[in-house]
Amino acid sequence: MTNEELISLIDYSSPFCISIIAPVHRTSPERQQDHLVIKKALEAAKTLLKMKAGKRDKSAKILCDKLDATFQQIDFLHVKKGIGIFVGNEIVKVVHFPFEVHQKIAVNSQFSALELSFYLFSVRSYKLLAIQQHAIHLYDGFETSLNEIMNTDFPSIYEEEFEYAHTSKIVSHGSTVLKQYEKDTQQLHEIRQKEFYRKTDQILSKYFHSDDTVILSAGKNELSNFLEVSQNKKLIDGKLIGSFVFKDTITLGNKAWEKIKEIEHQKMEKMLLQLQEDVGRNLAVFGLQQVINAAEEAKGRNLFIDKDFNYSGHVTANGLTFHSGPRSNDKEHFLVNEVYERIIRMVRKSGGNIFFADKGMLDDWEGIAMQLRYP
Repeated sequence: MTNEELISLIDYSSPFCISIIAPVHRTSPERQQDHLVIKKALEAAKTLLKMKAGKRDKSAKILCDKLDATFQQIDFLHVKKGIGIFVGNEIVKVVHFPFEVHQKIAVNSQFSALELSFYLFSVRSYKLLAIQQHAIHLYDGFETSLNEIMNTDFPSIYEEEFEYAHTSKIVSHGSTVLKQYEKDTQQLHEIRQKEFYRKTDQILSKYFHSDDTVILSAGKNELSNFLEVSQNKKLIDGKLIGSFVFKDTITLGNKAWEKIKEIEHQKMEKMLLQLQEDVGRNLAVFGLQQVINAAEEAKGRNLFIDKDFNYSGHVTANGLTFHSGPRSNDKEHFLVNEVYERIIRMVRKSGGNIFFADKGMLDDWEGIAMQLRYP
């Protein structure tokens, strides 16, 4: 899924938007039950749709047919950790979530936004520059997948030619001359290699942008020589140092994705340090109730949510007061996740940003916090 596709789902609205989210399994025997679980969820969604639409609304029949057709096209042999089925009047999309999800069935005027927003936050495209002695490869990365850029610029190949002296002449002058020749040859090689790196670095300016996340993969010597001549080194966010088999893009992609997650975790730590300062300056609030109030006033600049967002509890519609105990029967309540979706949409509508922190990182702020535009 691309960022654009995820955003289109989050922003889509229609009289009836069906969201079905369920965990799935990549291995047997658990995988054998996925087909039945999803089928039951679809039937439950169709029942809910018919109840909301009423007998006179013909769109329910069309949407039910779309659900059935979508179910038949799902490849249960190639899934991730969760699956989402999103069906509206003009849109049908199956999303494979790379993280654990809990089952959810909803029919509203918009699709369920929480898991989609988390996926949008988790999706990372990046650039990977892989440097060898005699070649430089450039990849577009998306999660663990790498797509090599191949055109007149890349891969950039270094072709080196030396004018070697005849062996007999070298030997006739003894080992001292031979060692000096090897030293001169090595120095010439390094000079030419740096010039090769410099020329390629100039080309990179066409491919690197200030908002790109860039990973550099190289051996120690290649890394040192490249950084010495690079004008783009400030754009490099992370380094993979070592000798990798560059034809094995699976291994390289996995290592690059691990580095990306490490970089994002470090960025989040810095952002939370700023959040802590802003709380003391009354430029941030935390806890569900305060965040709801600030979001309703369109004051939200950056919203932070714990990745472990499947909380137990409920919120009353009257005043949106949070309760962690059992629901009472005499008041209208919403599940916490539903309130999170409302907060996300309010923050997005007011132009704010959504961030998800690793489990435990927001414990000091009750699992949810928000930096404000003004006190």
